[in-house]
Amino acid sequence: MKPPRPPMSPPDLDGYDPIGLLGSGGFSDVFLYERRFPRQQVAIKVLVPGALGDRAVELGFIINRNQNLLVVFYFENVL
Repeated sequence: MKPPRPPMSPPDLDGYDPIGLLGSGGFSDVFLYERRFPRQQVAIKVLVPGALGDRAVELGFIINRNQNLLVVFYFENVL
C-alpha cells in the first residue's frame, strides 16, 4: 500500500484568500477560501496534476461529478 501523498499548496486565485485545507484524497485536495467581495467562505476542490490521466478524462470527471456546479474557474487543475 502506498503512503498517503502530502497535500498540495492552495493555488492563488484572484479575489480569493486561502484559509486552510479541508480535506485530501487520492485525486484532489479541498481548500477553504474566503471570497473578498461579496465576502463569503467557499470550498474549492483542486485536482492533483495528472491524477486522472489526460485532460479529456479530467474534463469528463468535472462534467459528470459536478453537474450542479454554478461557477467554473478556468484555471489549470481547479474545479
